[in-house]
Amino acid sequence: MATLSDKLKSLGVKIGAHDLPPPRAKNAFAIEKVTDGRIVATENGDAFVVEKIFASEYRHGNTALPVNASLATIAEWANEPSLARGDLSRWVFLDTETSGLMGGTGTYAFLIGLGRYVENNFRLTQIFMRDPGEEAATLSAVTQFLQPCDTLVTFNGKSFDAPLLRNRYILNRAAVPFADTAHLDLLPLARRLWRDRLESRALKSLEAHILGMTRAEDEVPGFLIPQMYFDYLANGDARPLKRVLYHNAMDVVAMAALLSHIAQMLDDPLTFAVEHGLDLIAIGKMFVIRE
Repeated sequence: MATLSDKLKSLGVKIGAHDLPPPRAKNAFAIEKVTDGRIVATENGDAFVVEKIFASEYRHGNTALPVNASLATIAEWANEPSLARGDLSRWVFLDTETSGLMGGTGTYAFLIGLGRYVENNFRLTQIFMRDPGEEAATLSAVTQFLQPCDTLVTFNGKSFDAPLLRNRYILNRAAVPFADTAHLDLLPLARRLWRDRLESRALKSLEAHILGMTRAEDEVPGFLIPQMYFDYLANGDARPLKRVLYHNAMDVVAMAALLSHIAQMLDDPLTFAVEHGLDLIAIGKMFVIRE
C-alpha cells in the first residue's frame, strides 16, 4: 500500500529538504558583473544603483547641459510660476523603462533614471530592479534620491512616467515622493515649438535635428526593452541590458540638454541666433497664445 509520503510525492509535493532542487548557481553575467554599480540600503531592502557624472564641459551634440538662460517664459507657458525662481540643483530629470509600453496596473518600472545638477556637474543615477521582488526597495531608493528635489522634469512624463510610478507607490502602500512637486513636461513644449517643422517630436528626433546628437550603436529601440527585461528575468544574463541602461541614460541627459536649448531660445531668440524661420514663428506664437 502506498504511504502518505508516496502519495504526496506523486502529486509533486516536496516533503523534505532532500526533495528540494539544488540551489540555483549565481549567473556569471548578473547585472553586478556586467556594469559598475553599488548596493544602496533602504528601509525595504537593498537596491542596485549605477551612477555617472557628466562634467560641466560635456556637450550633448551641440548643446551644453547647464541652463544659462532665464526660465521665465517656460514658467509662464507651463503655468508653473515656481519654475522661474527655482534652484536648478533641486530639479530632477526623470525617465523610466518599464515592463510594458501601455501602462496599466500590471506595468512596473524596472529602471528609473534620475539626473540632477550637483556642483555644476550633471549626476545621473539609475536604479535597477534586479528582480520584481525588489520593487519596494527600488521605490525607496527613488524616494531617497528625490528628497532634496522640488521640481520634476520629464518627457511625456505627465501622461506616462509619473502616473505609472504613482500607481506603483500606492500598490506598495508607500507615500508618493513627488506628489507636491512642480512638474515640467517637455513634450507639449516641444510640440508647440517644432510641430510645423519636424515630422516627429519624439525625443530621439529632437536629439538629432535640434541638439545635433546621434546616439552610439549601443542604442536599443524602446519597443524592444520590455522583452529584453523579461529575457533577463528568465535567463539571468544581464549583458543585453547594458544597451537598456545606455538608452535610459541618454534619455535623461537629452532632457537636460533640451531644456537648456529651449531656455536659450525663449530667453533671447535673436541673440541665440535661431536660424529657422518656422522656429521664430513658433516662438512668437508662444508669447501671444497660451494653451
